[in-house]
Amino acid sequence: MSGYIAFRVGKRDAFPCGDPSLQAALTRLGLRAPAANWRPWLALAATHLMAYGDRCRMTFGRKSSIL
Repeated sequence: MSGYIAFRVGKRDAFPCGDPSLQAALTRLGLRAPAANWRPWLALAATHLMAYGDRCRMTFGRKSSIL
């Protein structure tokens, strides 16, 4: 939860790992976690991944995007 709060208040190195859309995107891309070299831009990556995860969840359904 603290990662999500830091993300919402504009911390550029925050990565809200518990977000369902973010998890769907990481799973769909075959990733378990963000890459170390994404720092200090983790929040920017999270924003793009959450948008992609939202599309995955709408297109492929909740179950297939999380598998």
